[in-house]
Amino acid sequence: MALWSNTDAEGSKPKYLNTAGKAAVEGISAAEAAIAANKAKGVAHAGWVTTRTYTDAQGRTRNKTEVLVAMGSMTGDDNTDDTTIGIDA
Repeated sequence: MALWSNTDAEGSKPKYLNTAGKAAVEGISAAEAAIAANKAKGVAHAGWVTTRTYTDAQGRTRNKTEVLVAMGSMTGDDNTDDTTIGIDA
């Protein structure tokens, strides 16, 4: 059984993540990765992406993103997890 799926759904997220890790991960399709607002948050690739928003020492809001599983074949769109990254196409 694969450790993740290419469908943006809660049960398809990478299995090795704990509950908090899964809450910060979103399935980003190629269309969502191309949206300017997502690029501004650091999204560079389609796939399973995690993000962290924080305030730096100068008081500026910063975003750190990491592609956990890069895949151009992400399908579906679970809108319930689109609150931290993935503005829809």
